Amino acid sequence: MNSANFSKNSANSNPSSSTPRKRCLSASSSSKKLGEVDGCSKRSPRFRNQNILQLNEIKRTSKSLEMEYSTQCSSNQSLPENKNPRKWHDTTLGCKYGSKEYSQRSGDTVITLMSYNILADCLAAMHPELYTHCKDQGQDVLKWEYRFARLMQEIQQHNCDVICLQEVQCDHYETHFKPSLSNLGYNGVFKKRTGDKRDGCAIFFKSGRLELVDTTDVEYYQPKGERPLNRDNIGLLAKFADRNRPEKLLCVATTHLLYNPRRVDVRLAQIAVMLAELDKFCWSGDPRKHYFNFYEFLAQ
Repeated sequence: MNSANFSKNSANSNPSSSTPRKRCLSASSSSKKLGEVDGCSKRSPRFRNQNILQLNEIKRTSKSLEMEYSTQCSSNQSLPENKNPRKWHDTTLGCKYGSKEYSQRSGDTVITLMSYNILADCLAAMHPELYTHCKDQGQDVLKWEYRFARLMQEIQQHNCDVICLQEVQCDHYETHFKPSLSNLGYNGVFKKRTGDKRDGCAIFFKSGRLELVDTTDVEYYQPKGERPLNRDNIGLLAKFADRNRPEKLLCVATTHLLYNPRRVDVRLAQIAVMLAELDKFCWSGDPRKHYFNFYEFLAQ
């Protein structure tokens, strides 16, 4: 599996959303089950019927909401000037590519990727005390329709092959992101957080450039485990083939770990599970025989 080519991070982020990261990746190999919207938790059967009903209702209303949103956008074409433009800085790897210390090989397949925590509207409403400083830039900057227009503006500006989004509100995936990004040539997969959480992670990709080969997800809540694995965070993984070079496979993973600076044990356990699943997902079909089971190890 070829390594990443370069990475950039933003210093001044838009007050209406979190910092995106843009990367160029190279490709690699292998296979599991295709999927799109996971509307219910594996660990909580009591949520299953409720979430399926909610999902059906979302699908029935998404068309009308999409038309309503399009009308709103057409009447608000011009967004106010961004007072805090992003300042981009190369990472160490990016500097090495920029200085030609690392050179791109002729066999490399270059893929651009953006990772963006977009701050779900329901989560912003739950913790308004975290965003009081945003009001200095106007009363509307935290309103969802304003933020969504800004997000789409930035997504279009960078025009990446793959977009990883965290904190995607479940209904907004159907009513906003899926139709709007479809118009830009993207398809997507989504995984809801477990339990009664209302947001999750999504991966969108340019269907003209990449073919979705396989997808899977990771649920960090392990009912038989100890305390480190008792949170409803999740991960989402997808495997793609380059349409120009079908033999080249690329694995992409996105996750939103627990945000709690005092619980590094939980974050460490979650990332260990994610890396174990990513390794298995990337190399499925490989002649290697046995994979160490991190789920069992962390539950002990």
